[in-house]
Amino acid sequence: SPSPDPADFGVTIDSSPSSVTAGNTVTVEATVTNTGDNSDTQDITFSVNGTTVATRSDIDLTGGDSESLSFEYDTDSSDIGEVDIEVASDDDTVTDTVTVSEPPEAIFSITELTAPDQLTAGETLTVEATIENTGGTDAQQQIEFLLNDSTADTTTLDLAAGANETVEFTSPTQAADIGEVDIEIASDDDTVTDTVTVSEPP
Repeated sequence: SPSPDPADFGVTIDSSPSSVTAGNTVTVEATVTNTGDNSDTQDITFSVNGTTVATRSDIDLTGGDSESLSFEYDTDSSDIGEVDIEVASDDDTVTDTVTVSEPPEAIFSITELTAPDQLTAGETLTVEATIENTGGTDAQQQIEFLLNDSTADTTTLDLAAGANETVEFTSPTQAADIGEVDIEIASDDDTVTDTVTVSEPP
């Protein structure tokens, strides 16, 4: 009778993204199949740009058996362009390429502005604004609070991509403000306005 074929661990990449944005994770699904007759135990390596980033040790397969494996790689700005991924057994190597794109710039959007409709001269005007970074990059910006086109206060916000924060500004009012006061909250990317009526004290 013919002698059994030696173990042969063939590798296939079942899924990998064609592209990701820098900062996101590349997830690679692979299958290892022992196409031989004999059993064997091997380590399966996952490499990115020639550097091993993960190893699944002691994959034990009898003849004809297979096992599904998942690998992950967290990209960063140094990966922008293309990265070469590789899954390898002792017997087989498969490769693929993933395009890594630059994330969209930070955009500080003012999503909400809360201010009173009216108040009496001498009272403190309190304004709240919610700022959201709707872009794809962490950033820092200065948020400006203006009354009648003059800067009354500023604050600096650090926002991760997708994060938001509510800021509060206060300003005393006085007799000179009686009438309508124009409120403005401004980031580098967005401006929201409102009007407050300041009335004479009784």
